[in-house]
Amino acid sequence: MSETKEISNPSWERQEGESSKAYAAFCIYRDYGVDRSIAKVVQMYGENGTSKAQLFRWSSKYSWVQRCNDFDTFTEQQRRKEISAYRQKMSERHAQNARVIQEKALHALKNVDPSTLSNSELLKYLESGMKIEKEAIGYVPVPEETPVLIKQRDKENKMADDLLAQVDLFLSKFGKPKQDTRDSNQE
Repeated sequence: MSETKEISNPSWERQEGESSKAYAAFCIYRDYGVDRSIAKVVQMYGENGTSKAQLFRWSSKYSWVQRCNDFDTFTEQQRRKEISAYRQKMSERHAQNARVIQEKALHALKNVDPSTLSNSELLKYLESGMKIEKEAIGYVPVPEETPVLIKQRDKENKMADDLLAQVDLFLSKFGKPKQDTRDSNQE
């Protein structure tokens, strides 16, 4: 795969000594993309009185195959750059939108009276927060349970139990704890 050495005069542009007819035929060949062939150029360009043999001579003399490879490589690189730039802008836009959503959600959450929530609803808030935090730092769980993961899971379970105990204590001081029917059905 050759690279275009001078971007000011890439190989897929008109070459020195290449006639306008030869270049026009090359452009047709080039623009067919991956399905390009001399036969297709003959179908389109042959009406102008240019023979198949002449097209083969031009193709050989002016390195159509190599020039098309250079062109394909260049356009693919450009496409990847554009996609990368688009992804970057999209990520920035999504991050900005996510911040707006988070601000609104956090504002609404501040107005939630914990005494109106069931234990399972509080646990869902906790689990959601932990999930979002893990995703934010790029945490990827190991598929198999290792002693470290078991220890971490036990620690998280203890934290969840402690949190639920604190919620129960809070609710007992500031309001009657709600019985969650889903929790009682599981016991």
